[in-house]
Amino acid sequence: MRLIPEGRPNHYLDAEAREAGVEHIVVLREGQTVQEFLDERAAEASAEPEPEIVIIPYAAFRARWEPEELAALFEAKKTDWRVEDYVTLASAQNAVNLSSKTTKAAKALLVAAGVLTAERADKIFAAD
Repeated sequence: MRLIPEGRPNHYLDAEAREAGVEHIVVLREGQTVQEFLDERAAEASAEPEPEIVIIPYAAFRARWEPEELAALFEAKKTDWRVEDYVTLASAQNAVNLSSKTTKAAKALLVAAGVLTAERADKIFAAD
């Protein structure tokens, strides 16, 4: 991106857009230099993309569990409010966001509580 002064303080024209017939005005923050603006845009362009959000139906998530794992889950719900809270939330939403921090914390909790082995948790909570 090449910026040229537009005539008002902190207002610039995108030269490439202008050559293509588009009037694209860039307004810099108070005190921001053109180089700082360009550096920010370059950093945004090279930043890692946000991870894909993976949401599956609750029924599909539940189908991944073996009967003995479900039994252990229901026992854990009786003694740990966090397990109860997560299961209630997932079933009420009728979906599980496998990408969320809450789900990742629930996975770790279920392993720590002995409901699932780490290997089984990885399979049950897999995004694919």
